[in-house]
Amino acid sequence: MINCPPGMPFYECLKRQMASKQGSIVSSSSQSSSSFSKPVISTHSYSSGGSHHSFGASHSASIGGSSSFHMSFGKNSTTTASQNNSSSITNNTSKGGVIVNKQTVIVKSNFEMAGRLNKQGKRNNAKTLGFHASASLTYMENHGAKDLESNQALSNIYDEDGERMRKDEYEKLKQDLNAGVHAFRRTVIDVGQSDLDRDDINRLVRESLQEFQEKSGKKFEYAYAIHTDTDNIHAHVLSHGKSHEINMTKEHLQLFKQTVGEKTNELLQEQKLENERDRSFEKQMDQSNNKENQNSLSI
Repeated sequence: MINCPPGMPFYECLKRQMASKQGSIVSSSSQSSSSFSKPVISTHSYSSGGSHHSFGASHSASIGGSSSFHMSFGKNSTTTASQNNSSSITNNTSKGGVIVNKQTVIVKSNFEMAGRLNKQGKRNNAKTLGFHASASLTYMENHGAKDLESNQALSNIYDEDGERMRKDEYEKLKQDLNAGVHAFRRTVIDVGQSDLDRDDINRLVRESLQEFQEKSGKKFEYAYAIHTDTDNIHAHVLSHGKSHEINMTKEHLQLFKQTVGEKTNELLQEQKLENERDRSFEKQMDQSNNKENQNSLSI
């Protein structure tokens, strides 16, 4: 839950909380560039739509030699993973924390629902909510995208397929939101991994949202932006739809956070394997060149 001082814009409040949170994380744990392995996941369960689901299992594996990658999920879990016992990570949390490569996955979220009593003691209607959602989308589009190549035809907002919306599509979405929404949710995702770039985060967000909907049964529309205006690249997601689809339990939010952690893990593993293949290829080329040089000298 995000508690903002009266009058402070939501995203400004959120950015301050994220900076404070990330600062405490960096000071309490050091980065390890050679720590890679399969995730260690403690089992939880959640219920949605009258059916009971369980998720989570324990795994430990290494990629390439003795290096290991570690990932751990709370709640109240204590997990250690290492094939060669040369390095390990232990996670003791009470709030469902998700840690990947010694970085906490940060997912901040709040929502507005038509007819729901807010902190100001008001019950906003669908039209008012639409204005709020549209304003959030405008913020997402106007900030944090200086790294993108300027294109007058494209907005800085990504659609559900991970493609940048055309400006006319973006304006149409704003019009639709302004017409009124039953409910909408703002979510910020920061996985704290400096090795991931805009393309990586794009895939991470898209696949996490798709998989979460498949696991939870939730159905909603969404658009997102990727911001690079802070020390950590992060994503802003605006989802909207029917009230019961946007309203989520703590278990749903924990499931989404775990899904983001799993996708982060997958990306880092793929990146590790790709780097190892590149090094192996370069080594083979060097050996081949050396052999050719030796043969030419002998002739």
